[in-house]
Amino acid sequence: MKNNLNKIVLMAFAMAITISACKKDDDDVTKPSNTNDEELITTLKFIITDTDSPNAQYIFQYRDVDGLGGNAPSIDTIKLNADKVYAVEILLLDETKTPFDTISNEVLEESADHLFIFEPASSNLNITINDFDDNTPPLPLGLLSTWSTGAVINSSLKVSLKHQPGIKNGDPTRGETDIEVVMPVEIK
Repeated sequence: MKNNLNKIVLMAFAMAITISACKKDDDDVTKPSNTNDEELITTLKFIITDTDSPNAQYIFQYRDVDGLGGNAPSIDTIKLNADKVYAVEILLLDETKTPFDTISNEVLEESADHLFIFEPASSNLNITINDFDDNTPPLPLGLLSTWSTGAVINSSLKVSLKHQPGIKNGDPTRGETDIEVVMPVEIK
C-alpha cells in the first residue's frame, strides 16, 4: 500500500509539473523578432566628381571587410583641389556577401529613418546635403552632397550614419550609429 501511495504521489507531482509547464503565463510576452536587423557595413565609398570637369571622378574609401577587432581597416586620404566644388555620392557596401550587398539602397529605402552627419575638422571644407527623406517636411539624408573647398590644408572629416527610426527630426545626436569613420583630407 505504501508503494502504491508513493506511485500516486509521484504521478501527481509529475502531472503538476507538466500542467504548470504547459500553462501560458499572461505576463510572458514574447518580443517580436527585429525585422530591421542592423546591416553590416564593411565599406564606405565617396564617389567625388569635379563639377567643373564632370569626367574627372575620384573614389576614396574606408574598407574593413573583416569587421571590428580583426585586421586594421584601409582608409584612403581624400585628396581635393583648393577652391573647387565637388558633387559627392556615398556608396555603402557589405562585402562579406557574394555578390556584395549595397546597403546604400536600404538607407535610401528607409530614408525617413537615416541621417548622415558630416563633421569636417577644418572650415576649408564645407558640405551641403542635397538629398532628402520622405518625412513631412523633408529632412536631410546625405547620400548626395556638395563639397566646397577653400585654401590648401591637411585636415580630416568625420562621417556618421545615424539610424533614427521614428525619432528623426534633423537632430544629429539622436539614434544609433550604423557607421562612423574619420578620414584624412588633403586640400592641395
